[in-house]
Amino acid sequence: MKHPLLLPPALLALILLAGCGREDATPAPPGPRAVPVTTATAQAATVVETATAVGRLDSKSRPRLEAEVAGRITSVVVDVGDRVAAGDRLALLDPTDLRLEQQRAQAELAQLRSDRDHQQRQLERLLGLAERELASTAQLDEARSRLNALNAQVSAARARLQLAERNLGRAEIVSPVDGEIEARLISTGDRVAPGTPLFTLSTDHLLQATLPFSERHLTRLRPGLPVRLTSPVTPGQEVVHPLSEIRPVIAPGSRAVEVIVEFPSPGGWPPGASVDGVVELERRDDAILVPALSVIQRPAGRVVYVVEGETAHQRVVEIGLRVDHQYEIRSGLAAGEVVVLDGAGFLTDGARIAVRSDGAR
Repeated sequence: MKHPLLLPPALLALILLAGCGREDATPAPPGPRAVPVTTATAQAATVVETATAVGRLDSKSRPRLEAEVAGRITSVVVDVGDRVAAGDRLALLDPTDLRLEQQRAQAELAQLRSDRDHQQRQLERLLGLAERELASTAQLDEARSRLNALNAQVSAARARLQLAERNLGRAEIVSPVDGEIEARLISTGDRVAPGTPLFTLSTDHLLQATLPFSERHLTRLRPGLPVRLTSPVTPGQEVVHPLSEIRPVIAPGSRAVEVIVEFPSPGGWPPGASVDGVVELERRDDAILVPALSVIQRPAGRVVYVVEGETAHQRVVEIGLRVDHQYEIRSGLAAGEVVVLDGAGFLTDGARIAVRSDGAR
């Protein structure tokens, strides 16, 4: 019996040749598969960095009315929140004493005018007598002095009458401006003296917006920066005005600042209403923007994959603002460079890519 491993030399040679032929027919293993991606082009654009706050509107003009004469309040015809026009009556003081002062001043003036007229006639008689040398120079001088004194007293009495009439008119408290009653400080029956506060008014022709911001913005806020203001009381209406003033908030534990914007009222914005303010901190006209989806977090930091032919190369970038669905690229990329968008998360540096024809942006 022959051993199974002992084959004839010719047969063994045929088997070896057949084996060599099969090995040569085996295909080489394929290389890395290309990742299908879409792309986007880095765009140059203007980026505006802003800070936003919700604040309040106040009247820049807030006249406080005080009593100008003494008296008792007999009526108050307005209350807090009432709109008033210049010249409208707000309250009334009892005018009795003031009317008596006016009447006394009238009587005093009438008496002095009578005395002056009498003295004028006396002087005219003395002048006639002096022409006939029947009156002395001393008598004439005394008559003239008496007349001059009476003229001065008449002028003083006339001024006292004018003051009494003016005080009588001050018994009626009227609004000096168009505005709104912000505070009422009196009631019917109150006794007031000159200088007693009566009302505080607010006017809306000049407004002040007060906007609170975190202190982290303090180093970047400065007077003159443009502020865009809107109010929910008039949707769609917008005011753009320079920042007027920056004030620290004086309060225990406060870490805020107040931005003050003073501006003419656009109409329909009442003091006390809320206001939305957007401060333009910085404007960059040569910023580079890419879609946010193209920026990937890697151990090296934030990266984008720049397309070079059929290869994607990793590029570390510094990002700035997020504008809608885009990132501002502060460094690492130039306008016009093409980056991978969809599929970027599956790439490594130097990966092969296949750009889908319907995905370029």
